[in-house]
Amino acid sequence: MKIDVPDKISAEWINNILYEGGPQYGFEDSQYEYDGDVWRATTLYQAAKEQRCKVFTLRLRQFDFSWNRYGTPMRVCDFAYHLRRALLTDLDKPILMGPMGDVMDGAHRLAMALAVGRETLPCLKLKRLPDPDIQRETA
Repeated sequence: MKIDVPDKISAEWINNILYEGGPQYGFEDSQYEYDGDVWRATTLYQAAKEQRCKVFTLRLRQFDFSWNRYGTPMRVCDFAYHLRRALLTDLDKPILMGPMGDVMDGAHRLAMALAVGRETLPCLKLKRLPDPDIQRETA
């Protein structure tokens, strides 16, 4: 398939190429998984609100970039999907961190901030984790 690339690439153009106008992936769909437990981003931000977590500024050099959240090497189509999400991010929305400082929501914002040369990002750090939305079954 030959793709005609416009002079200016827009999020709409990327969406049409990747999803042929299909449904948008949004905040409501975002989630964090650890050791089989799953937290929806909406649950995590509600917990931050209930815990009265304050927004603070963190320098990008203070983040740990050594983790691979997705666990497997990326295919080109996977990279394009994540690139699209990074391009559509709002860098003013705080990165949500767990009590130990791990990024629970905001990896695409973090990637975009690196790409555009931002030095800092707003963050929220949970004091404690809420109950997961989905728990793995234990044997």
